Amino acid sequence: MQLDGGSFLPDETVNLYCLTVITLVALTLYLRRAAMVEKLLPPAIAAVGLLSVMAITAQIKDSALVLLATLLMFIGSGAYLAIQGEFRSEMRSVARKEDRLLRIEEKQARLQKFVDAQVTGKSVAATIGNQQNNKSRLKMIDIEMLDLVEKQRKRAKRTGTGGEYDLELGDIHHRPVIVIAFLTTTILASIYLSFTTSLSYLILAFCVVISILFIALARIRANDIGLRLPDVAGIELPIAISMLGLVLVHLAGRVSDSVVGLDDAKHLAVLTGGLCILASVGLVGRNDLGLRIPNAVEGVVYLLVIDRVIALIIGGEVPVMYRVDPFSGSIIDWTLPLIFVEIVLLSSVIAYDWVEKQRLVRGLEDHRGAIGRAAWVVLAGVTSIGFAGLLAIVLVFRRGWNWTQPAVVLTSWLMLPVALSGVMYWCMEPIGLSSLGLHIFATTAGIVSIGFVIWSVASDSGVWLASGLWAVHILLLPAGFGWENLAVVAVLLIVCSATSWVSGILVMRKSWRVFGALDMILAWVVAMIMLSIGTGIEAMLAILIASSVLLGIVTYLNQTYEKRIING
Repeated sequence: MQLDGGSFLPDETVNLYCLTVITLVALTLYLRRAAMVEKLLPPAIAAVGLLSVMAITAQIKDSALVLLATLLMFIGSGAYLAIQGEFRSEMRSVARKEDRLLRIEEKQARLQKFVDAQVTGKSVAATIGNQQNNKSRLKMIDIEMLDLVEKQRKRAKRTGTGGEYDLELGDIHHRPVIVIAFLTTTILASIYLSFTTSLSYLILAFCVVISILFIALARIRANDIGLRLPDVAGIELPIAISMLGLVLVHLAGRVSDSVVGLDDAKHLAVLTGGLCILASVGLVGRNDLGLRIPNAVEGVVYLLVIDRVIALIIGGEVPVMYRVDPFSGSIIDWTLPLIFVEIVLLSSVIAYDWVEKQRLVRGLEDHRGAIGRAAWVVLAGVTSIGFAGLLAIVLVFRRGWNWTQPAVVLTSWLMLPVALSGVMYWCMEPIGLSSLGLHIFATTAGIVSIGFVIWSVASDSGVWLASGLWAVHILLLPAGFGWENLAVVAVLLIVCSATSWVSGILVMRKSWRVFGALDMILAWVVAMIMLSIGTGIEAMLAILIASSVLLGIVTYLNQTYEKRIING
């Protein structure tokens, strides 16, 4: 006989259900008081901690009902605190806004009163004023307004500045602390679940839905008080956090304990779709789409690149850049997801170029600069199967030419052989042709670059000469090693030497003459290496003849332009 009375106690399942009900009641009573406290972050963290313990308990006991109830409590408590609990923080932001407006209006009133007094004094003493020059005038400088103007100038690169009182109030934001806290918790929980389970697709979709809910609540509260949310690289902070969280959740799923296969690309489509949805939410209701659209497409593309690179480093089984065959797997698991990602990339490239066109048509300032466009053309093709990368190269090359940015044109031209190689990797085999190597495209592009250098010298377009010469060197020198013949390397070095040396003489640039001489020395070094390994006499003779021709041309040009070279 047992006298402990354990048989009369409820079992574990009933205990868990009772604990869930107690948690729900306690959380409801707690949140009603928490919304009225001064500092809301500690109550929010306490609520999140309580729900996290319940979720872990439900997972350990394998209770789907309790886990669902905990999830609903998490969403409900987060929404309640975001709507009701941010009130004090909002009032502080509103008070700060009204205080600044009042202070600026007082300054303007005092200034106007001072100006009126000066005008009155001048009218009384008009005869005296006509006898004096106007060299001494009082200049008033408002340090606070100068600081606000500088902040607006920096802000104008990523967001619109045409709103009312943007100069005075543009740097005051609504800071959704509670929303960010719940978004962070959602992301951390999703990372854990994605790593420990095989439900990465569902978890990514769950993250997107929850993020949209909290982002919508944050924007509603910000609009109610007439303020904007803070931005990160032109993307609203809650949206930026959510997009980065999706990438982390996806990476956790790729290194999880579940089976991860390289022949399945559905996860890339889900990630891309989620990023596009979140980026699109940031464009809704905006009147500065000319600045917001590039921010959104850059956010999507750059995060996809970061995800792909990190996944390759940690062994996450993702396609390798420029070595992706969209038709090497099943249609559902491989082909359609990759085509969907390619459509998104093509749309992003077209949208980016459309904004560039509109800015040129309307005579607006360059909002990205050479570095921004160069980064865009490099990264836009990393996750592409080829077409988006080629389109980005063509469009950015054109815009770089329109904005007179040699660095952008050079970067686009250097990426062309890589993009063509990526397309040829998979499109030649179906039509029965073999794929061409990267060195062939690079050599061809280098030869075309020589023609570009000739045009630059003939048309006296010095702004493009340096980019053409750099293209010749960067394309031809690595391509020479791809031919697996040192004689080709030596010949291409002599070609680079001739291009640099002759151009330097004709345009009177000593630096390029030095480069030409160094190229010639390197060609002779390669020739000596060939001689030491027993290369045939024919190759050595060809190198000597090419060197002799080059030195003859250089000598003739030096004698022809001797006076200009000495004077220069």
